[in-house]
Amino acid sequence: MPEVISLDELNAHLLACCRKDLQLPGAKPQHEQLRATLLNEERIAMLALPETAFEACELIDTQIDKRSLVTVKTNCYSAPVR
Repeated sequence: MPEVISLDELNAHLLACCRKDLQLPGAKPQHEQLRATLLNEERIAMLALPETAFEACELIDTQIDKRSLVTVKTNCYSAPVR
């Protein structure tokens, strides 16, 4: 764990570590190329971010049954008991 006195210092440290990591060889079978090269190739295939933000969740109304379970669609999840 790096010892830092501020988030800015931590961010700078992490960025330096990431840049250093990009100069390492890729994992097999791409071990003959640098990770930076592989990342640049991957960026070409990445989709652009959407123009507008979207909700990453779905709000629903549900109830907890007598077994402390909540049913969402076809899945049951346990709920905390007081």
